[in-house]
Amino acid sequence: MILTVDIGNTNISVALFGESSEPEEVRTYPDNLFHTAEEFSRELIKLSPSFSGAVLCSVVPALTRVVKEALDS
Repeated sequence: MILTVDIGNTNISVALFGESSEPEEVRTYPDNLFHTAEEFSRELIKLSPSFSGAVLCSVVPALTRVVKEALDS
């Protein structure tokens, strides 16, 4: 599974991709929902306890650090 995270000015969109080009799961969260890497990590574990890689796209530098730390943990 590949996890994709798109951090925009109002939302964070997360999708899980398997073998298909269509996402198996898609979630959208308000960008002010997560303030720490731990909070975002807990949500990722609910979505998928394991994934083999991640793609991160962001236009919000402050949230990029938080999400990157969550993905690295």
